Amino acid sequence: MYAPERRHEILGLARAAGSVDVLSLADRFQVTAETVRRDLTALDRSGLLRRVHGGAIPAGRLDFEPDLTEREATAAGEKHRIATAALAELPDDAWALRAYAENRADVLFLATSGFTAKGGLTTPDLGEAAVKRVAMAAARRVVLLADIDLLITDAGLAPADKASIEAAGTEVVLV
Repeated sequence: MYAPERRHEILGLARAAGSVDVLSLADRFQVTAETVRRDLTALDRSGLLRRVHGGAIPAGRLDFEPDLTEREATAAGEKHRIATAALAELPDDAWALRAYAENRADVLFLATSGFTAKGGLTTPDLGEAAVKRVAMAAARRVVLLADIDLLITDAGLAPADKASIEAAGTEVVLV
């Protein structure tokens, strides 16, 4: 079963029963608990479910906590001023560029906004792109961290690696 199909069923179960729990879903769909947690997180991010300890409930069931739209609109001016003041505390990109250029790392764990086979890592922030480029050059090995549902890659992926990725809940398509 593909992740979108499983998530659709999870949503239906949560709406019908009022809640779902990770271990029961893992058993029902014969997947790992981590796969179910990723499914619940994706449904939570899309606003369809609300994550609670050990599972999830349909969105809107927690009357004591406003939903994301309401929280974003509440005290928006104050939140913007706080964020602006917090940004002033961060070192500038030039500092980060110098720091990475002067150091070396065995392994760099890196997350990014996107990834393409032709362009590599992508981000809309030019400063962030420059820092990541220098950090990657300073590392012996770069490990890209990603939370994905589908990996499309070339046929050079080892069968054991493909099986391992699929066992973790990510669909793999070889081209």
